[in-house]
Amino acid sequence: MNFFQKTAIWWYRTFDATGILFDIISKSSKTMRYFIYLIFPISLYLIMNLIGSLVDLQHSSLFLEYPVIVTFIILFGKLSLILAPIFAALIFSYESILKLNVQAILKEKKEQEEYKKTHKLQWWRLRNMGQVKRIFVYLFFYFIILQLAQIFVLGAVSQSSNVNISEVKQAFQTLMTWITIFYIAIVMLLDYLARKKR
Repeated sequence: MNFFQKTAIWWYRTFDATGILFDIISKSSKTMRYFIYLIFPISLYLIMNLIGSLVDLQHSSLFLEYPVIVTFIILFGKLSLILAPIFAALIFSYESILKLNVQAILKEKKEQEEYKKTHKLQWWRLRNMGQVKRIFVYLFFYFIILQLAQIFVLGAVSQSSNVNISEVKQAFQTLMTWITIFYIAIVMLLDYLARKKR
């Protein structure tokens, strides 16, 4: 299978498990299929722009009261606009598997996954990753923890009126020092167990 076919099978198994979208596309005419591919990102873009024009969250009183929640909503809206063409391209990849026996391929994939599950060969297990991949995983989760700590501190600071910035900065540095020490200890333990069980 080529890259597009693998992508289409992945999309089918992950987001279209019931096969409804694939059935609709496979039973539609070529013109109708291309119409679906085009209308999906355009309609999502128009809906998100309409919601954005009706509700200006950045200049509303909600932003002052709940800055973290509103920021997440705004980021989700912007992310949806970025992901819409990607989703359309993934749906378009169905074109590459319309003539294949999809059910046989799915059955084979399921059997492969059962084998991996039985023998604990999944890619996400630390013991099945190389040293470099494990380091990237550890750094990624540390970055997530750092961002969550910053959001928590900013949310707490925005709720109080009398704030001493130097005290907040010192408290944040102390918090991050303890989080880092604790995280390094956990990483060392996980890495030891991952190498031991290989």
